[in-house]
Order: sequence, then C-alpha cells, then structure tokens
Amino acid sequence: MNDLIGIDPQAPGGLRDLIDLLRLFSPSEGRFIADFPMEWEGQLREHLRSISDLGVMASDEAIKYRLSHAILPTSVRFRSSMSWPENAVSLRREVFKLVGPAGKPSNLVEPIDMVLSDPDAFPDASGALIDRTSHAYVAVARPILMLSRKVVLVDPFFTLRFQSDSRSTGLPDRRRKVLAQFLHEAVKWKQVEAFEIFYSPSKTGRSLDLQGADFEDVAKEAGATRIAIRVHALDRNESDRQHARYLLGLRNGLHFDHGFDVANDGSKNHVEWISKAVLNPLLDKFT
Repeated sequence: MNDLIGIDPQAPGGLRDLIDLLRLFSPSEGRFIADFPMEWEGQLREHLRSISDLGVMASDEAIKYRLSHAILPTSVRFRSSMSWPENAVSLRREVFKLVGPAGKPSNLVEPIDMVLSDPDAFPDASGALIDRTSHAYVAVARPILMLSRKVVLVDPFFTLRFQSDSRSTGLPDRRRKVLAQFLHEAVKWKQVEAFEIFYSPSKTGRSLDLQGADFEDVAKEAGATRIAIRVHALDRNESDRQHARYLLGLRNGLHFDHGFDVANDGSKNHVEWISKAVLNPLLDKFT
C-alpha cells in the first residue's frame, strides 16, 4: 500500500503513456509518484509539449487535476549536473520502482513501455491490513497529510475521553495519541490549513463544546495552533446510520474499517483507499 514510484519526467512517449499513468495513479489506487526532481509536474508538461502539439491543453488539465494529487516529495536531493538515471541511484532506497524512457533498459531503471505492458509491474496497492497503532495510521494517511489543504475525520464514535455509561471519566482516550500524531504530521508538511471532525455526540457522550475543547488541547500539544480546528455533529438520523469511518482529503480518502482506536493485541485494521464512485459523494457531503 502507498507504493512510491520514481518516474523520469521524460519517460512518457506521448498521450497514450500519460493516459496509462492517469489510470495507475488515480485516487483509489494507492500509488504515488516521487517529486523527483522537484517540480516534476512542470517538467512532465514541458516534455509532453516538446514531443507533440496534439492535446497539449488536455494533457495540462489532466496533469493538474488528476496527477498532481499523487505527487509526493522525497528526501533525496536532485543534482542538476547529473542525468535522471544517475540521480535515481540515490532515490532507489525510497521507491518501489524506477521508470525511464522506452528503449533504455538498465539494472536499475525499467523502460516505460515494458512496465506499462506488464500486468504484474504494479501490484495492487489500494489497501492493506495494518497494525492498530498510531504510527501505522499516520504512515498510511501520510499522502493526505502531505498534500491536502483540508483534512476531515468522520467517525461517529470518535472521542478523546474514555466513556463510562455515556459519561466522560476525564481520562485520555487512546484516540488522542492518534489525533495528535495526525496533526503533528500535518504541521510537518505545511499544507493542511483545516482539520475537521464529524462525530455523534449521542454515541460518545461529548457535547460539541467539550469535544471542541479537547480537540483544541490536542492541537496545542501537537504544535498545530495555525491549523483551523472544527468539530461537527452528525445529525440524529445520520448518526444512527453512519458506521463507516473515513479520513478524507480534498482529492482522495481512506476508509478505516476498525476506526481510529489502537490496540496491542495483534489485531489488524483494514484500511482502503476509497474508489472515485464512493469518494465523490463523501467529498460533497463532508468537505
């Protein structure tokens, strides 16, 4: 899950290759492109313009609105004095696969025509059974926290206090650490401007005011005071029907089957990138 692929921006041989990349790196696939070199998106556009005048506007729009959500920064510095394959030697430790132009095979970089024609070149990366730990949750959610201006957590049962007969005991809930690490990661990448939670006050025993105060406390602990923090109540009828738990960005989202609670009993949480057919109604509703 969340496979990062290094692609030479000069690898696509035309619009056909671009269309294949759009399919491979759609919001539901769990694959991402390394921003290597930085401004990879711009270099890809320039390359496509240089090889064809056909469909320039269409390819620009496709790159801007469909591929841009799937481009993630790396920790490797690109040296302009070296070719992309030479630079890719350093990138290899961070990526699942390296892809270069057609007809230029090597032990390190695979030609784009070969990988796009190989049905096994890109294994399914859309979901996984992950450990029920805050570290695992942050790792799987990192693309959203890296790229999205708004993040929305939807969980009718989400609370930051242990519950006893629908009354708060005042003790910290295990989800508190998960939320703190989400916010800490968001601060690190400097993209998230708003973080919102939809939950059910009736199911958690926490009013909007109390939940909001707890949320603000966690944000302060995480150094996320510049992020706009908001809580929303699922209405009564909605909270009765709403069971699925989500973490949504503005372009993609994750379904957390077991919610955001943690456990040390070896149990797993089924986490899946949400398909476009399901994602769009959720974005309309919650973002």
